[in-house]
Amino acid sequence: MQVNRVSFDGMKKNGRLGTKKAQAQTFGSASTIISKAGDAVDKFSKSSSGKKFLDVIQFDSLNMSFPILFTTTYGFVLLPRIIQAQKRDKAKTQGAKNVELKDILRRDIPSIGAVLFSVPLLNKTMAKVCQEKSGLILSTNPNRKTQGFWKNVFDTIRPEKGDRVLNAFDAKHLYSGIDDYLSAGKPATDFFKVLTDNGANLGKMFKNLKEDAPVLENMYKEAGKTGSIFASSNDDILEVVGRAFKEDAPEAMKKGAESLKKVFSNADNIFVNKTKFYNSLAGALNLFVITPAILGLLIPSINEKKTKEAEKAAQEAQQPSFAAAPKQVQPMQAESNITITKNAPSLRHLRERTGSTFQKFIG
Repeated sequence: MQVNRVSFDGMKKNGRLGTKKAQAQTFGSASTIISKAGDAVDKFSKSSSGKKFLDVIQFDSLNMSFPILFTTTYGFVLLPRIIQAQKRDKAKTQGAKNVELKDILRRDIPSIGAVLFSVPLLNKTMAKVCQEKSGLILSTNPNRKTQGFWKNVFDTIRPEKGDRVLNAFDAKHLYSGIDDYLSAGKPATDFFKVLTDNGANLGKMFKNLKEDAPVLENMYKEAGKTGSIFASSNDDILEVVGRAFKEDAPEAMKKGAESLKKVFSNADNIFVNKTKFYNSLAGALNLFVITPAILGLLIPSINEKKTKEAEKAAQEAQQPSFAAAPKQVQPMQAESNITITKNAPSLRHLRERTGSTFQKFIG
């Protein structure tokens, strides 16, 4: 039996057979490229810019970073929809155009923006309002005092960075641990200076110490100050507190220092609990009231109103306008001297009468 064989040269020509040397060169080139790429990635990840980039795109458990979430929602969800809407809009031959595109701009972009920005923004805003009223530290931004107005506005808008609303751990770290300062030989004013540097108003804060109010007032007056400690500036209070924690301080001032030490040594003191309450209340209002009002009432009502207007405009565009239709000139008809009435004779009868009359005339 004869077997058809493909020639060796033909196999080489068609690429079905390669030499071991060529295969080794190809594999070696690929491995070299991959190795160099890996070295480049490793070098980039260790650089300062690489670390910043990895911090931006890294996942936090099941949550993606805000830049990745923003890029995904607006770049990979809304942008293709806008492109397709424009294509469909160009394909329309009649009716109102740009309706779908306007819906996207009016409904989808604000809705996603509300989800991404509204809750963090409203939390920060409410934290600022409550902070001004209570004197507590509800949000922090170490750069707020040194940077410009517009940068502060931008830090308020940024959901992930900028102003940071305190959580329970932050509150405990700020409002407790004065005994650690004292045991380390640091003055008590260093502890309170951290509070004032982060935006605390010590006079308003101390108003929450109802039971210790008389002792604190006596401490302030014993230091030779006039007025109330609760209406004093941070600088005056820091001066009085610094003197009260000294060993040679008068007895009335020492009692005030002991009251402050007792409060700020407790990890669950009134300031920690009030900070958690204010920020939790702000978060609950934003999550269950304000954001649903924006997403469920405001944006849908605006969209419904605009959609009805667009539909009405489309219907009016499709209906013919009779008032603007050109007048058609009817062709003129010749007037007839013959008036046809209901009792007039038929055409056949007239022919017969005319014919008989003509016959009589000729003969």
